[in-house]
Amino acid sequence: MNRKILCVCSGNTCRSPMMQAILQHSLKKLGVNGVSIESAGTIKESTSQRINEHAALELRKRGFSLEQHMSRYVSNIGDLTVFSLVLCAGLEQATEVRALCPEIADRIQIVNAESGGIPDPWGQGPEAYEKCASMIEAAMDKISRTLK
Repeated sequence: MNRKILCVCSGNTCRSPMMQAILQHSLKKLGVNGVSIESAGTIKESTSQRINEHAALELRKRGFSLEQHMSRYVSNIGDLTVFSLVLCAGLEQATEVRALCPEIADRIQIVNAESGGIPDPWGQGPEAYEKCASMIEAAMDKISRTLK
């Protein structure tokens, strides 16, 4: 059975693309197949932007590349009920996705919820992106084990 996962942050230029790349890698390491992962953002004005340069650098340091990534607005994806899991960077994104598609409320999960989600590094220096990527890596490792 093919499962679909959606990673969501605000602009789809930092956190959600990092979640997507890192989760794909974590699942591959565990030998988990049949999972496709996408990402999107809740800010319409961010549509069609490239991945943030600091986020891209952090991914390259970890051996991933999303240089061709173009941000998407979550409302433009279409039918959200096709996703078996929606991973949101924080409560704000989870609330917005829930409002768009109440039918999937039970499939929405806030990443790193026990610590308030994944803090947005936007507009901060490289250190904030490194910390963000490390938090995402730890969270995606944990999530990937639940998907085995």
